[in-house]
Amino acid sequence: MEEKYRLLSGVDIKQQRKVWDERAKGYYGEFLVFRELFLENNIPGTSKILMNIHLPTVNGKTTEIDLLMIHETGLYVFEIKFYKGTIYGKVEDPFWTQYFRTEPNRRFQNPFEQNRYHIDALKRICPNIPIYSFVVFTNAECNLRVTGTRENCYLCKFIELTYALKSTISKREPVLDTEQIDDVFIKLMRYAPIMQEEVVDGEDTVPFHRYIQCLTEKYNRAVKENEENLSRQKRENWYATVFAIGAS
Repeated sequence: MEEKYRLLSGVDIKQQRKVWDERAKGYYGEFLVFRELFLENNIPGTSKILMNIHLPTVNGKTTEIDLLMIHETGLYVFEIKFYKGTIYGKVEDPFWTQYFRTEPNRRFQNPFEQNRYHIDALKRICPNIPIYSFVVFTNAECNLRVTGTRENCYLCKFIELTYALKSTISKREPVLDTEQIDDVFIKLMRYAPIMQEEVVDGEDTVPFHRYIQCLTEKYNRAVKENEENLSRQKRENWYATVFAIGAS
C-alpha cells in the first residue's frame, strides 16, 4: 500500500516517517485517507483517486489538491490536516484557532477557504460536475469545536470519514458513468505526479492508473470471496452445532 501511495503521490511515506517534521506528518495524514478510501470497499459506487494535483489558477500560479476522489456522484475534494489540540472556529470565519493547554495558541486559515481555491481551479477544468468539499483532521489527538454549516462542505475527524462519505453519497444521484469517470481521471492526471508513471505487471508495462484499477478490482473480488467463505463457514458451523445437539 505504501508503494501504491508513492506511485500515486510521488511521496515515499517510509522516508517521511523517518523525517517526521510538520510536512512529513501532513503526508502521513494524506496517506491515511488514501489507504482508507482505497481499502474501504464499503464506500458505495464507482470511483478513482488522484493525489497532490497542481491545478493552474487564473493568476498564472498553481493550487494543490491533497486528494481528489472522482466518484459517480461528483468530485470530492479533500483538504487533510494532521493537527492536534482543540480546533475552534466557525465555518464562515477566515481563520480558525488551534488551542493547546501548555503551548501558545495558533491561528490558521480556514481549510474550507483553502479548498475553495482548489475547487475554483477544478471547476474551470471540469465544469458542470457537482463538487463536494471535505476537510479531514487525521490526528487522533485532535478535537473539533467548529460550528456552523456551509453548502456542500463537510468537516470530520479521520475516524468519522467513512461514515461521513457514505452518508453524503447516499443522498446524491449518479452523474458520471464509468467511461466519464475515466475521462475526468485522464484529463486531470496530467497535473498529478503519476503523469509519466508506468508499472511492470508480469510481462507487460502498463500505465499506473490502469494498474491501480486492476488492483482495486482484484481486492474487491478477494473481499467478496472472503465474505462468502466466512458466511459459508458460519452456516456449516451452525449446521454442525444443530446436528450435534440433535444427536445428543
